[in-house]
Amino acid sequence: MSSALLVLCMISALPCVLSQISLSFSAPSIVKPSQTMKLTCKVTGVPITDGSKLHAIDFIRQNAEQKLVFLAHLNYAQGSAYNPSFSSRISLSRDISKNEVYLEVRSLEREDTATYFCAGERTACKMQEMLNRFSSVKNSY
Repeated sequence: MSSALLVLCMISALPCVLSQISLSFSAPSIVKPSQTMKLTCKVTGVPITDGSKLHAIDFIRQNAEQKLVFLAHLNYAQGSAYNPSFSSRISLSRDISKNEVYLEVRSLEREDTATYFCAGERTACKMQEMLNRFSSVKNSY
């Protein structure tokens, strides 16, 4: 595969085990290097502003070596945290009316080819541990 070939990945959502809450994930299937990709995590069953049932949405990816990498975290009150290695190229936003959370990844590189996931914080018990490993995360709480 030449570096001029299209880059991206398989997109997935971690299954939500919370009662009546589900997450679905969508994104463009192919994006060229240097372009921007926007990933959408749609939440159903609970408003994304209801911190009593869904505290946060996390975005992670898994590369070809099967390594999981934390990318970003958005809590119900709009506080965000980013992996410092990616903070200059990613941003989080949400649309309360659509009950969706978005991750935008700018200036894509071949190394960004991976399987991307979104997860409700309570569905991925290791997420808080992953967040804690990044002591210098950018916070906007």
